[in-house]
Amino acid sequence: MMTWMTRGGSVSSDRDVHTGRAVGAGRRPTGPVVSLVIVVGAALLLTSAAIHLHLWANGYRYKATIGPLFFAQGVLGILLALAIALIRRVSVAVLGALFAAGTIAGLLVSVHVGLFGYRSYMNAPWAKTSVVIEAAAAVILLLGGALAVWVERAHIRRWRSFKTPPT
Repeated sequence: MMTWMTRGGSVSSDRDVHTGRAVGAGRRPTGPVVSLVIVVGAALLLTSAAIHLHLWANGYRYKATIGPLFFAQGVLGILLALAIALIRRVSVAVLGALFAAGTIAGLLVSVHVGLFGYRSYMNAPWAKTSVVIEAAAAVILLLGGALAVWVERAHIRRWRSFKTPPT
């Protein structure tokens, strides 16, 4: 805590607390529980990406349009999982949850309607497993983001109550 003297009195500053920026914008590192939840979500997203790369390598690479999409999902999933695990911020965790939900949506559209002339089935190899993993990743990443917001808001409330004199 630093204190400066001004004409109107003294002004103090707590370097650990800045309330003017958006939650999760990088002021304070995430706590161990929030970090663990977000890293678990990133690991699930990484698992989904590995499944898609495995399927791509074992035959989907020869399917027009769908093959490159499987490859793109695998590579982008790995990059996003690494970003989530390293950055551990609300916005990146939400982006990962949206990516996982989009992957589920792509499979469901492919199963029920068809996608780019290709129709998939839920009994295809790894289909049910990938849906479960992606759903878990989305839920856990959203939970991690919500926990980060909750912890940050609690910290701000404590700081403000400490700084505000009782009435």
